[in-house]
Amino acid sequence: MALTTKSDQKTREKAVQYFKSGKRKREISEKLDIDIATVYRWEKKFLEDKHWLEKGPGAGRHTKLDLTTMFQLVENLKSNPVEFGFENNLWTNSRIQTHLRKKYKLDVSLDLLLRFLNRIQMKFERPKKSKALSENLKNQRFLDILEEHKPIVFIEYESKLDFSSLYDKKSSIKMPNELRNVYAKVVMSPGGHLYFRFYDKTITLQNTLDFYSELMEFHINRKILMIPMDFKILSNPKFKSFKSQFPKFLVLD
Repeated sequence: MALTTKSDQKTREKAVQYFKSGKRKREISEKLDIDIATVYRWEKKFLEDKHWLEKGPGAGRHTKLDLTTMFQLVENLKSNPVEFGFENNLWTNSRIQTHLRKKYKLDVSLDLLLRFLNRIQMKFERPKKSKALSENLKNQRFLDILEEHKPIVFIEYESKLDFSSLYDKKSSIKMPNELRNVYAKVVMSPGGHLYFRFYDKTITLQNTLDFYSELMEFHINRKILMIPMDFKILSNPKFKSFKSQFPKFLVLD
């Protein structure tokens, strides 16, 4: 059941008290019965603006497409995405969202964007590629991400990505207490990358998101790259909500 405005405000006030007392995010999540992504979002707002609580829910966010922006966006979409800093000439829904954030300071949900595109009768789909080309492009993108971000990498399936030049040795890694029972292969590369492959087939989406949350808290200066086992997860509302809260969380799709 959704929280009312009044109860939501009380929950936020308690969360702020916990932030000030230094409680761990996992503990706050359990005590207040809210998902950990919400805890991260509230803490980020609190750290950026100590008066955030006084402004009420949703303050400071720009999520609506006004008429002027709509007209400008339509013109933008007629142009080549390369002109706006993208690597090729293909517009995708994700790129449009990124474009709106960078150029117009708008954080627009996918649902709102799709409604807008439907209204102007525009649709952007992922281009079809041959399987071999798709794997080659994915492998190159993977290597580019490694070079640029040096992320912690999670592999949730037996991919065809080329790790041969990256594997160095099996390594034990210091893990938070909450993660020690996760069954995964860990390999450390010469460049300091950490690779995880989950083996427990019974692991749930919530288990996975909790795992990522804890590790992001533990490795606050590292980005995280997820290589999903099932691409249906990318359209899961819970996963999309989680991903939107963490700019350091990357997905190789």
